[in-house]
Amino acid sequence: MDFIVTTGLPDITHANQTSCGTISKSIPYLLHLANRINLMPRLIIAYFATMVVFFAIDFVWLGTVAKSFYRGQIGDLLLDDFRIGVAAGFYVFYIAGIIFFAVRPALEANSLGTALLYGALFGFFCYATYDFTNLATLKGYTTTVALVDLAWGTTLTGLSAVIGTWITRMLVA
Repeated sequence: MDFIVTTGLPDITHANQTSCGTISKSIPYLLHLANRINLMPRLIIAYFATMVVFFAIDFVWLGTVAKSFYRGQIGDLLLDDFRIGVAAGFYVFYIAGIIFFAVRPALEANSLGTALLYGALFGFFCYATYDFTNLATLKGYTTTVALVDLAWGTTLTGLSAVIGTWITRMLVA
């Protein structure tokens, strides 16, 4: 019995003709499936580890350095108080993106370098989308703000991905 090439799943249409050859061909698939199921608890731990790291670093940045910088550069565009529900929604989805695009591949490859590279790239593309859209559509959004924010997003996301991956590896041996 052969595997169906298009789906990667074993052909079970002739299950009554089971042989040792069929069983031996199914073992790699079953091991792959078991590994994927085993990955879920690690991803949940990775999500929370990465979230704590991201919040901690971003809190320091936004609460100290960036506060006066952004007020000085684009103060007229900023609300007096930020919208916490919208901010929470961003963090929930953005951390999920870091996990999917950087931490999961890094855990599967057992590579902190993968976490750093994919995290930085994810951060670069997400923050570039935000910053360049703002440059194209908002009066008063400066190139300086866009470049600083882009560098920050790239750095923050790369660091969060690599540290989140490292913590996950330490917690889940």
